Amino acid sequence: MIVPMKKIFIIVRAAESASVLDRIADMGVLHVNHLNPPQGSNLETLRENITLLEQAVGIIQSESTNDFKDIVVNGTDPLLLAQEVFDLKHQNKMLQEEISRLAGEISHWTKWGDFSPGDIAELSKKGLMVRLYLIKPDQMKKIPADAIVRELFREGPYVGCAVITTHPLTLPFPDAGLPAYSLSQLNGLLNDARRKIDVNINRIRQACSGIDDMKKLRIGFLKELELEEAVSGMGQFGPLTVFAGYAPIDKVDTLAKSAADQRWGFFATEPDEEETVPTLLVNNRLVNIMQPLFRFIELVPGYRELDMSPIFFIFFSLFVALLVNDLGYGLVVFSLTFFAQRKWGKLLSDQTLFHFFYFLSGATALMGVLSGTFFGQAWLPNWVHPVIPALRDNTSVEMLCFFIGATHLTIGHLWQMVLKWPRLNMLVDLGWLSIIWCSVFVANTLILGKPLAWFVVYLFAFGTLLILFFTETQKSLLRNFGEGLGNYLLNVMNNFTDVVSYIRLFAVGLAGVSVADAFNRMAAGIGFDGVFSALIAIFIILFGHSLNLLLSPMSILVHGVRLNVLEFSNHVDVKWSGVMYNPLRKGE
Repeated sequence: MIVPMKKIFIIVRAAESASVLDRIADMGVLHVNHLNPPQGSNLETLRENITLLEQAVGIIQSESTNDFKDIVVNGTDPLLLAQEVFDLKHQNKMLQEEISRLAGEISHWTKWGDFSPGDIAELSKKGLMVRLYLIKPDQMKKIPADAIVRELFREGPYVGCAVITTHPLTLPFPDAGLPAYSLSQLNGLLNDARRKIDVNINRIRQACSGIDDMKKLRIGFLKELELEEAVSGMGQFGPLTVFAGYAPIDKVDTLAKSAADQRWGFFATEPDEEETVPTLLVNNRLVNIMQPLFRFIELVPGYRELDMSPIFFIFFSLFVALLVNDLGYGLVVFSLTFFAQRKWGKLLSDQTLFHFFYFLSGATALMGVLSGTFFGQAWLPNWVHPVIPALRDNTSVEMLCFFIGATHLTIGHLWQMVLKWPRLNMLVDLGWLSIIWCSVFVANTLILGKPLAWFVVYLFAFGTLLILFFTETQKSLLRNFGEGLGNYLLNVMNNFTDVVSYIRLFAVGLAGVSVADAFNRMAAGIGFDGVFSALIAIFIILFGHSLNLLLSPMSILVHGVRLNVLEFSNHVDVKWSGVMYNPLRKGE
């Protein structure tokens, strides 16, 4: 559920504002709402330092190797170390550009040979002119006869040559110019730049022992920034300071009691409709398993939107089970999660992430049992039968997907009908329900070749009439019809495609089983008769199933999440436009 919020105003003397803010942060219940835009040089400095630390940590992690993890950088300020890492990375970027330029110079002048541009300049001072030309053979006739011409190379239709004279030449074609350095000097500069990059990379890797200090300092800066923004954003009214924000309704009494004890001015009211109120989700432990996913994809419903967590939990679990659908894969993920929790679980205060993987791997394993799938299907002996044979029949699974989709979308419209009750426009959702279930029967006919049920036409007409006349009920009959017609034309095809889109659960699940069976057949074709062939067959099995398992999270995010946050959300009118409740707290 989305916890109701109260808008809070705390009024204190300006001289006490800093100590009051510390007290508010100690309580950790007020989500601060700035009355003035936070600004100031100190805020900019904090933001720049946070960005610098984040960039430095990213640079070190991209360059780090195990060889440097035991090197300790003693007595170095994390911020100075971060600046050094950032500067070294910037220097390497400039050196890479210099290497590219030098490599281009070397590539261009290699065919001319290794010579010293300085020596040519000295010869020019003594009256001996040397010019380089890249010309066509017939153009060589235009060079004066008293000039010495030495052909150096040929490149396609062109000739590279050196022309030596005792006086300046004016020819009807340009010369090739001279390099700034000789080839040997250019190669030396190139090697120097590469050595500098290696030295800089080693220095960056040595800084890996400072990552933890940088992360801690960044967290400290974030908390300091939060407090500074609260100070900068508070309202000033002469000798008084006003802090504003939002607090859960069950925490208002705590704030009020503290305000009374500290003799602060205190006022709590209902938020206005147009305000962006933070969202605090509170669900039971089972539904709360989905929180790691919500945090990962940053999904927050608006304060006045519906909390989809329970429905998301039920259907996302079902989607994952259908998409992966393998007892073996479920057991592998369950075992890896168990190992990870035993090894690193004590480092995390919140164990929800492990519960998330336990639950989804269990759902996947259960679906594998029901469908008789264990690292594929084709290799299993004949005595292994699915608990539900229909889950092995493609047509039955496709029909199941359509039914799941229609049920999912139906819940959204029923939810809307409850919210609209007892207004007449709730009937428009009943109309869309009719269209959705008509779409199921039409999909069965068009895609699966099933005969169309006789009542579908009447159900479709019933739904259409409800949409046309009850989309809008506050205007004249003609205007209501116009609003309904626009709504109908814009969304009737979308409803059909939304239902059909749930067939992706069947398609992706079938693809996963097919890939598993294909690698199993490849391994069986090689056989296990000899040691060498057995090793190759085992490698194919391990590689194939590992690849299939690694692709599963992608299919879950692309398809399982999409069906909840796009198709279903559109039908329940959830925009995911919320701001997460983030109360002001002091750093540890």
